[in-house]
Amino acid sequence: MPGRRLADRLQGPLAGRLTFRTAEAADEPFLHQVFESTRDPLMQLVDWDAERKTTFLAIQFRAQSSFYERVFAGSGYEVIELAGRPVGRVFVHRGPEEIRVVDVGLLTEHRGQGIGSAVLKAVIAEAVEAGRPVRLQVEPSNRALRLYERLGFVRVPTAGIHVELEWVAETDEAEARRPQSQ
Repeated sequence: MPGRRLADRLQGPLAGRLTFRTAEAADEPFLHQVFESTRDPLMQLVDWDAERKTTFLAIQFRAQSSFYERVFAGSGYEVIELAGRPVGRVFVHRGPEEIRVVDVGLLTEHRGQGIGSAVLKAVIAEAVEAGRPVRLQVEPSNRALRLYERLGFVRVPTAGIHVELEWVAETDEAEARRPQSQ
């Protein structure tokens, strides 16, 4: 059913508690905060003072946002809210051949509570309705990789440094594309 929003596709205990809204200019500090929270492990590895880390993360955030706007024109961030409070961000590009989860991030204190799973399941439900696969990329060391694989995403060959994953509704064609276990 075209026009349905992600929140309309939520199921389980978070249905009705999680909402999504289009990010506006006033949300940029929050979007940046989520970005920073997802980079905490990386920042722990560098011996920089707080000012240098802040500057580096601000540059990286602007570069990422600019890249997303350029490559995925017509798409944008949605703020994920739990009971009316912002807890994360998601960027989904709905192309003619695929639905791409470009970015999803939650504030640290909201991870591990099923929010990411609920968001991804809603995207998958949209893909089923649209008859398109869901695709995403993730760094090999990202702990979310396990979540994606639990939800049925499979690795597809890629030459890049990221792991490319795809979720396709079970069809004969999809089954033929899945890697065979040894």
